Amino acid sequence: MKRFNLFTLFSCLYFPMMSWADIYIITHPSTPIQSISRKDLAAIYLRKKRYWKDDSPIVPINLSALSPLRDQFTQTIFNRAPHEMGGYWNKMSFKGIHPPLIQSSEQTALLFIQRVPNTIAYVSSRPDNNLVKVLLTLTTQ
Repeated sequence: MKRFNLFTLFSCLYFPMMSWADIYIITHPSTPIQSISRKDLAAIYLRKKRYWKDDSPIVPINLSALSPLRDQFTQTIFNRAPHEMGGYWNKMSFKGIHPPLIQSSEQTALLFIQRVPNTIAYVSSRPDNNLVKVLLTLTTQ
């Protein structure tokens, strides 16, 4: 009986977060690509792929660790929670490779993308302007 009650409690707390919406991967309009694969996106956010095809540096933008959208993005791309990525970033920091830049909100990430070439980020609403380019739509649960 206790197992059922714990599962029920867990379900009530966790599954509302599972009703996530699409995630839009965006970049500055001058970025030299028109689309991106999930594999390349993961490599960029793990800082394994650090340059666009024209050799310009890629600047990935992450949201705050408290952001539900960051949870959704990390779970969708890496099948992990953001806090599970800490060990990876500890190893990378010893190699001199730092995690993506952090923006406090989707709005600040969007503004950053609009102003800084070679950046890439994710937002929960499809931008309706031509100040950013949508590279990929991640459809989630």
